[in-house]
Amino acid sequence: MRVKAYAIDLVLVVLAAAAVVFMGLTFFTRQDTPHPMSGASPTGDALLGKKEPTIQALAPHGSVAAVALADQPAYELAVVFRTDCPYCEQTADTWSSLAEGVRRQHGRIVAVTPNATGSAQAWLRRHSLRVDKLIVPVDANDLVTKWSVTSVPLTLVLDPSGAIRFTHYGVLRSQDAKAALEALVTPPPNS
Repeated sequence: MRVKAYAIDLVLVVLAAAAVVFMGLTFFTRQDTPHPMSGASPTGDALLGKKEPTIQALAPHGSVAAVALADQPAYELAVVFRTDCPYCEQTADTWSSLAEGVRRQHGRIVAVTPNATGSAQAWLRRHSLRVDKLIVPVDANDLVTKWSVTSVPLTLVLDPSGAIRFTHYGVLRSQDAKAALEALVTPPPNS
């Protein structure tokens, strides 16, 4: 009888250990999963070649203005983040490195966030991510409905015409950043 009780205890301990291992593996394998902005699933390829419409956003002096991702004829790196997103935290260093490569190509850096301007600026400073433009939409739902942003972090490269040439949802790794830089130096289709 005692042997049977020990066998049951051993089985329970093994099952509990397996559950802990499974939960740990699930956590670590989900680190690249984008942080959702809505119930939609990320479809980055659907954005390629698209030009985003203007949205109402807060201007630096507090007024509201219509803004677009690409408002100057230059390549742009657009990073879409939330200050409470752990995956954005993981991507910040890669964005900073990528931003330097974009600047070497005479490109501009644009940050987009649904967070308040002050907290967004503090987040960018903390990660040494210097941007040329910060876009804070008046209505955060515009990111989903007008710009098709379904999750963060989102990395975009836009060509001088404003068309999206590169898109990546989730944690941006160095090999992904290389692909983004290639989008900067590869001529756009039909050019």
